[in-house]
Amino acid sequence: MNDTHTTPTNSVAVAYMRTATAEQAGSRIGLERQLRTCEQHARALGLRLGMIYADVGVSGLSERRPALDQLMRDLARGRIGYVVIAAPYRLARSWAVDQRIRNRIRSQGATISSPCDSRQDTKREEEV
Repeated sequence: MNDTHTTPTNSVAVAYMRTATAEQAGSRIGLERQLRTCEQHARALGLRLGMIYADVGVSGLSERRPALDQLMRDLARGRIGYVVIAAPYRLARSWAVDQRIRNRIRSQGATISSPCDSRQDTKREEEV
């Protein structure tokens, strides 16, 4: 039996990372740690990371971010099956912004996954 919730329909996985300040980029919550976490999580899902999207010095309250905007454009091209984030708060710092970003990602048919989040958001609602 094929578990469509954990088996990607498109094997391309990307990582999205964010720090609120440039100083955080090298700290314990910095980009290198986020990247290691994303790589480990992708490996646990049987995936390898392709592209890395990183916003440095950008608030998680903003929906307009250079790397996130590029991720959305690339999602629209249909080449991304999974978006891996180190932790949910790296995607957004408010519930409303988080939901809008997740809806945009899901609407492109991609799955959002984080090792720190028990939910795995996917467009395939009929399978839930």
